[in-house]
Amino acid sequence: FERCMRCLVGMGGTFRVRRLDSPEEERLTLPPATIRASPAGAGSTQAFRDNWAALTSKAEPHAAVEESPPVGLSIDNALVGSPASVRVLRHEDVPRLLPHYAVDYGSDGDDADRGRVLLMPLSSVDNAPCVDAADAKNRAYQVTVSRLPQKKLSFRQLKLHLDAIGATAADRLQLYYFVEAAYFDEVKEAVLKRVTLKGASGRQAMALRRRYDEYLMAVDCEDKAPFVEAARRTWSQT
Repeated sequence: FERCMRCLVGMGGTFRVRRLDSPEEERLTLPPATIRASPAGAGSTQAFRDNWAALTSKAEPHAAVEESPPVGLSIDNALVGSPASVRVLRHEDVPRLLPHYAVDYGSDGDDADRGRVLLMPLSSVDNAPCVDAADAKNRAYQVTVSRLPQKKLSFRQLKLHLDAIGATAADRLQLYYFVEAAYFDEVKEAVLKRVTLKGASGRQAMALRRRYDEYLMAVDCEDKAPFVEAARRTWSQT
């Protein structure tokens, strides 16, 4: 399921988002991405971090709008206007859901021509320590099926990431927790506490949290079967 969710981040579309400390719902629209996945095995996370630090693109903070665009996913570079529309896809249409996958993880200098690039560390594909993907110097994602009060992030790993990308209190990382839509709705009126940093003292946690903001992110999709199949086919290439 988490692989499916990561595929959706690469697919792009318009997602529901909110800061943990605010119940105000906003929208984040992402274009389809080229997935650049680090090789599996030892050093995968470090390779991911090095390539993330080398990114030059920066994401603009999203803003609430009075007339929000419809929430949906991208198919053939066109946004799906309604989650229901994905349920009419035929089996032979499933390849249209696949984001482009770049086998060569090393930068070849043409990323500017690819549009949005989504970096992923594959060695920890089932249990990434802090970050599952990043598509800008200041924007990253973590797919989670855990309820936030029970969730923990590795203080050590997150600090390594923040140091590598040069995140500061004035130039903060936007960290999105991609959750199921049902959980997003369940807590939509609640002001949520920040996720626990495992291995940090209170002072260390306070200092590190000044360098990143936390958001919930979700997309409505009742029938996930086509996307599960798309994710399976994406990862069969690795």
